[in-house]
Amino acid sequence: MIETWTFASQIVSARQQAKMAYAGFEIAQAMNTNVNLPVSRVFNELSVSEDQLLYSVVLIYPGDMLDFEIEFTIDAPKKVSQNR
Repeated sequence: MIETWTFASQIVSARQQAKMAYAGFEIAQAMNTNVNLPVSRVFNELSVSEDQLLYSVVLIYPGDMLDFEIEFTIDAPKKVSQNR
């Protein structure tokens, strides 16, 4: 059975930041790789109100594994009535 996320309709903001960097000693050790190899640091955050954070995570991937697929949704322009 797949659980549904009941907060999905309450999300008011979402943010993602991706940054390319180099692995320091601790990251290299945790990833079982070498120091100074490229890594991708991805930060995701979902909020249900201006002052209530629902989800926040920092993910670190080997630099050769970063692949973006972004889908944009554009709202139809709102009709503005002009009284002249």
